[in-house]
Amino acid sequence: MIHDKERVQKIRAYVASQTELIKSLQAQIVKGGLDNLDVALKQTEDIETIFLAELERNDRTPIEESRWLFMAEYMLSIWGPRLKVLKDHFGKSGSNGIEVVGA
Repeated sequence: MIHDKERVQKIRAYVASQTELIKSLQAQIVKGGLDNLDVALKQTEDIETIFLAELERNDRTPIEESRWLFMAEYMLSIWGPRLKVLKDHFGKSGSNGIEVVGA
């Protein structure tokens, strides 16, 4: 049973938003690739498939759930600043596509 449904909804919305951003950045790459984006996508998807799915499978007290959700939020926050930098950097390249060299 999930106690803090609103918090879980916010995390799910953030997961969806971050997943969309990562996929849009990956789509801009026309040559090469960035392993960091693959890792970011996998870790972002893990929030849903591991953290939130686990909450639905196993009951926790509100305090235990809060700790679990804190860790999910923390994992999401790790990639936020890095993805913003990439988005800004990719935005400067125009619409020609990104060629990754030496990554």
